[in-house]
Amino acid sequence: MQNVTNNRQYLAAVSGGPDSMAMLDIFKKNIKIVCHVNYHKRDSAKRDETIVMQFCKHYNIIFEKLDATKKLLAQYDSNNFQTCARMLRYDFFNKIAKKYKINHLFVAHNKDDFVETAMMQKARRSMTLFFGILPSQTWKDLIIERPLLSKRKKDLLTYCDRKHIPYGIDETNFDDHYTRNALRKEITKWTDKKFNAKFLEFKKHNVAHTKLRNTIDRAYHKWREGRWDVKLFQRRNHQLQIYILYRFLVDNNIHKISSAKIKLIQQFLLCANKRGTLRMGRQQILMKDKGYICLKKKLV
Repeated sequence: MQNVTNNRQYLAAVSGGPDSMAMLDIFKKNIKIVCHVNYHKRDSAKRDETIVMQFCKHYNIIFEKLDATKKLLAQYDSNNFQTCARMLRYDFFNKIAKKYKINHLFVAHNKDDFVETAMMQKARRSMTLFFGILPSQTWKDLIIERPLLSKRKKDLLTYCDRKHIPYGIDETNFDDHYTRNALRKEITKWTDKKFNAKFLEFKKHNVAHTKLRNTIDRAYHKWREGRWDVKLFQRRNHQLQIYILYRFLVDNNIHKISSAKIKLIQQFLLCANKRGTLRMGRQQILMKDKGYICLKKKLV
């Protein structure tokens, strides 16, 4: 489990499920604010909100809640509820972080989540050079940390039961309508030997691509610091351009990323015209002006 700096204070994203409640109990001395999002998509949502709120009251932890209304979700350029929900909650976390001047957030992703994500990435033939979930990353000004990535989901459930930590089970996790849920059910049937073999397979892949990932990271950060200078992009080799464009799209929540879309953007940036626009989605365009690019909301 991740070592936590004793004097550092954290926000924590807590849904009320066993994973996040175990995390909240384990690190309650370091957690100053709990952030809870209620999507009101199921009858048990209020139950989970109450579980989290009462735990925070008992341990004198600040509780911040967001009611995810349809109006709030509609501001995001996606027809996918899961995508909109993710962007909404992380923007909420970032807002609360600024309010309390705390820029570290705990999220309760675990080892099972790591393998689920890696399996989905592999099935999509994703361009990612890192399968799974990173132990830490940033969202705008927020540093996200995942201290439970070494723990199995079943062990966190056992922890809550043994310590009498209240939690709620999200019944939609058993709905095969979502690909991840079907995969999650499949993984629960695996033996520990099979699970560990898959986990090691993805870890080996990640280690093998560390050098290339670092090269891409340096190039991408330099491009970002250069305010998306087109000439800086053009100086990169062809393959590196593709990887940093993929990273650019992911960081800006552009979905349905195909090789054809990346090549189209690459051609757009390599052409001699200093101005132009390219449609990115229902509400976004990529604008090139005076040698720089930026994403803008499409005028209706």
